[in-house]
Amino acid sequence: WSLEPNIPGEDRSTALQKTITVPFLLQLASMSPILHKALCSDVLPALYPRIHPTSVLPRHPDWFPYIEPGSKVPLPELLLKDMEQTMRSNSEPIRFLQSLENNILYLLQHVPSDDEFVHSVLLRLLLLIGRHNSAAHVIILEHVLLFSTLQDLVVLVSDRRATTPLSNAISLATRRLHTKSLESVEMDPARFWNNLYELLRWELSGKEVGKPVVRAISSNLTLLTEELESCTHAHNGEKICRILTNTLGQMTTHVQLDQYLKIARAIICFFFTLLYQEKDVKTQVVVCCALRQLLSTVCASSTPARTLALRELISSALLTPHAKLFGAKEKDIGQNPDEPSLLEENMKQVVGVMSHSSVFHAGVIGCGPRINSSSSSLTPSLISHHEDLLLSLLGEICRGEAMGLALYLVEIISPDVMYNGLPWLEEDFCKAPGSEPPLVQCTVRLLEIMSLGQLLPPPLSALYLLIPHVTPQHVVMLLRDCVWSYMRDHVPSPALFTTNISTDTSNPISWRDPAQSRPPPQYTDTMRFILRRNMAQFGPLYRLLFSHQSVDAM
Repeated sequence: WSLEPNIPGEDRSTALQKTITVPFLLQLASMSPILHKALCSDVLPALYPRIHPTSVLPRHPDWFPYIEPGSKVPLPELLLKDMEQTMRSNSEPIRFLQSLENNILYLLQHVPSDDEFVHSVLLRLLLLIGRHNSAAHVIILEHVLLFSTLQDLVVLVSDRRATTPLSNAISLATRRLHTKSLESVEMDPARFWNNLYELLRWELSGKEVGKPVVRAISSNLTLLTEELESCTHAHNGEKICRILTNTLGQMTTHVQLDQYLKIARAIICFFFTLLYQEKDVKTQVVVCCALRQLLSTVCASSTPARTLALRELISSALLTPHAKLFGAKEKDIGQNPDEPSLLEENMKQVVGVMSHSSVFHAGVIGCGPRINSSSSSLTPSLISHHEDLLLSLLGEICRGEAMGLALYLVEIISPDVMYNGLPWLEEDFCKAPGSEPPLVQCTVRLLEIMSLGQLLPPPLSALYLLIPHVTPQHVVMLLRDCVWSYMRDHVPSPALFTTNISTDTSNPISWRDPAQSRPPPQYTDTMRFILRRNMAQFGPLYRLLFSHQSVDAM
């Protein structure tokens, strides 16, 4: 009754009784320990469902003249200090705080508060409740992460024992974001991720000992990784990336390999989501900067994660529908596959065996005219921007180790081009190009480039010298038996080349040792026989290329 607001026109004596009731009870409790215990243990808990700090705090100035004349210390301050002292000196539970714990959700509805005094008192009260009950501490931290500010979080996690409650609060708040449609209170995921990131930055600035925030986040790495993989908002994903980067850099415990692999896969998944969902180019650049930092941390800590990130990024960019982001053609679909085919319709036609005419169903054979694949609908400038972002991620993955990229490109590209699933031309379909000088010139130039790049080892590297001077039939034999067969059975690989054979380390050179890469006789016999049949013309070349075989035979 005494905490209810005064009614306009209320009797003056009644208003005075309301004002002096609480000071009278406090004065009565201070005169006798028995009365104090009865008031705290029985009276206040019984009345608490009708008493809340939000109704007490606005009336506290009216009580000053009746509590301690001349005192300027607010009554809530006196109560808070008394409870703090009691908690330090006595391990027994405080009945008043236990009563507050039962109505913790009501208190949290007023955090944050527009009244600065009420807000500060509520925070100190919530801190005491958290120290008094760890389960309530989790609920408090979850609410503040979702709805309040960094300043409130700093107050509530200043206790070294806050690691476990904060870890549980992060987990609960993250899952609660996915069920926000069922909540009556509007929740902003951006506020949660920004609060968590700013809290981590505050701790890493050196203002907190023991790193409770780092340890709390490290216990939720799997959950945060899943959030990054499924994130569709650019700025939220950026904050998650920076949280993971700072946490991994400060962790003192060993991170499991499986965790690094999950983070690497989540980075690549979010990268492509970013290119689809975010239309602002500047925002893409900023978020990709955070992605590169996280990717650099993961790759530096785990070689398998580096390999997985490389494979996921390259295969997604080249072999999946994501390739259209980088200018690949989009395949159009012709007719509806559910439509019946012309063959099936004709089989339904009933035509007698002795009929003098054939009746067929009218229609379009197959799926109609072939539809050319349309080019990407993205502008050239946007495609170039996407390529720059892709190359920036590749640069972080391959920093100091580019051989893996070369090997994987050969693995996914060269087999498809050379022999994987593609039919090899039979001899009947090989036509002699000798009567077509431009085609011969292109062939000679291609063989010369392959020789210069050491894709064709000696003596096959000299084939470009023979092609212009032999008959068309011999050209076909050389290309089929020597070049075609050798390249089919020996896929070029960067592993065959030796790097840094020069003394100048600033300009490394890769070279293939001819002595270790000489092809077997089945790839060179055709060339040797053709040279022997034209000995008058190619005698010096034959001696240069095959003199070792003559010496071995002798």
